[in-house]
Amino acid sequence: MTYTLLLINMQAQQVKLIYFKASGKYYSDAILNLTKEEIGGSYYTIGDRIRKLSEQKSLPEINGDWLGSEVNGFAVVMPIEPDNPNTVGYPVLVKAYKNEETFTSNNAFIPGSKTKHIAKVYLFKQHGKYDIEYDMPLDSEVITENVALTYKISDMYCSEYPDRYGYAMFLCPDTLHGCSHLILPSINPCLD
Repeated sequence: MTYTLLLINMQAQQVKLIYFKASGKYYSDAILNLTKEEIGGSYYTIGDRIRKLSEQKSLPEINGDWLGSEVNGFAVVMPIEPDNPNTVGYPVLVKAYKNEETFTSNNAFIPGSKTKHIAKVYLFKQHGKYDIEYDMPLDSEVITENVALTYKISDMYCSEYPDRYGYAMFLCPDTLHGCSHLILPSINPCLD
């Protein structure tokens, strides 16, 4: 009986795809069912599958080759229930192999007071591999009328971490309105 229940859970596992434009600005999100192979141990190939779906113009909720030269965008794969012990997977940043990265500037940010609102930050290495995640308290300067202002959160983060080799994705806290954002590297290690 337990085996049957586990098998049913495995067959129904889904991940959330979060799409970002080449600039890192949020575009949309969609749900994707994992394959039996991904659930059974080959989850590490999920990036290859997303790239192939993009090339075939078959990504959920997207028209065209999102990761390719048409948009040159990004997709982040997020497990839907990461705290569930039966959940397979981890966050993955997917980009085209030859993605021409655009780097965000480090705009000046004048801090205000800390708030009770916490954004979840996911860090990815230059090639897209998940690194770590942490909670980032939001400053009062990034919130207006219960809305988290993406560009100000980006400025806040970039002023704190001006030399970034990897990517940082932040998710808006449930306590505020707003969308996700992907902060691009400020330093390209290939140019150093």
